[in-house]
Amino acid sequence: MKAAKEVEKDLKEAEKGATKLDTGLHPHGDKWWRYRYEHSHIEAIVMIFISFLMLLWCELFRFLKHRIEAWSLPPGGKELTMMDEVAEEGHGQIYNIWMKYLADQMLVCIFVFLTVWLLANTKLVEFIPMLIKPTDDMRVPHTGAEYRVLALDICTIFFFAIVFYFGLMFSVAHEIRNTTTDLEMFEDQKPGSRRSARRATVVASHQAMGSVSASQEGFNNMQKHFVSSIGNMMTRDDPELKEISRLLNDDFNNFPLAKYLKMNMRISGVELFKFSWSMWLPTIGLFILLWALHRFAHMGYVRIMGVAGCVVLLMIACMGYFTKTLVAKMQEDKASETKPEEVSKDKSIHEKFNTENVMLGMLEFSLFFVCYGVARMVCQPWMWELHFWPVLTLTIVAILSAAVFVFVVAPGIPSFIGAMSMPPYVDPTNIEMMKQTAMSYNKSPRASSK
Repeated sequence: MKAAKEVEKDLKEAEKGATKLDTGLHPHGDKWWRYRYEHSHIEAIVMIFISFLMLLWCELFRFLKHRIEAWSLPPGGKELTMMDEVAEEGHGQIYNIWMKYLADQMLVCIFVFLTVWLLANTKLVEFIPMLIKPTDDMRVPHTGAEYRVLALDICTIFFFAIVFYFGLMFSVAHEIRNTTTDLEMFEDQKPGSRRSARRATVVASHQAMGSVSASQEGFNNMQKHFVSSIGNMMTRDDPELKEISRLLNDDFNNFPLAKYLKMNMRISGVELFKFSWSMWLPTIGLFILLWALHRFAHMGYVRIMGVAGCVVLLMIACMGYFTKTLVAKMQEDKASETKPEEVSKDKSIHEKFNTENVMLGMLEFSLFFVCYGVARMVCQPWMWELHFWPVLTLTIVAILSAAVFVFVVAPGIPSFIGAMSMPPYVDPTNIEMMKQTAMSYNKSPRASSK
């Protein structure tokens, strides 16, 4: 009982410390705010504006890029789609796409910064204090100069958050390349010493997140599962599947599964690199919610970032559990025992919608917000001056968490995409990829010889 009371006392003191850091007084310095939630309140307003600029410039550059690519085509030429670009067989293609999206986003950041700098050096910034008035429980900047400094600081934080995020995504691009290389070796029945060397570094990821490229035997079981499940799905008289079957000479054993999985991993994995309207609109909505929490609940970022971190961990755990469950089911090789009449005539939600891309989009959004929280903590000098040891501790925690993501989580993302592209979870996008893969087989010398 005495030990329990001491633990309870420690927990209460820790809670008081977090509350003080979250809502306590800013100790000293030349400042316009007294409580930290007041600074967070104005910061959220500025973030809404900057996120809107990011959305505006992203879509403008997307439109201009599309027009320039169309103008650059020769007469009668056809513009490459994302599926055509990602489906290229070059192993380094995923790295090129990662670099391209990083460069695009950095260009957007430059123009957003120039826009903010231009507006901050005009008389328009002097009207902001007239629009945002202080209240009895909320202090705000008094001059346009204070808004100018805050806006430029937040731009810098935002851009560092994007750099941190793409740093994490490089590990995903690297693991997509490694996984697709392993699948090629399995398909060609070539033993790979490189795979054995990698096993020591990814064994923890395979155990935690599951893997579709762990062994040759596992890949063979996946092929059996694919053929059996697709055969059961053919009982629905789906015209798309009938067309795919025709391209394969009515034998799904001819289907190049490794090539299909590689295409899915590359195309769906690229969704984590995109910063489009589907990313920025939820970000704007999130900062509107955060503004309300700062303004009316007097809530700071300590609790908010704690919740965001828990959301990311929950999503990663769900992805790992789902992947391990699907892979284990395929490895049991019991799909052949499923009777055709047991296949439901109604398609599941996974067959109607691209649920893996929805999950990846949610992961991208949550992970980027966590990167923003880390950049907000690390890139503000006053945080280091006033809270050096807490900030140093949290920075070390962030670095360790990034290492866990790189070595444990990132290798599991391609496997999650591959598992979700296997039947009975094939959606319309997967069907289109299956058709392209079957067409490539139909044109191959192997199909001609048969």
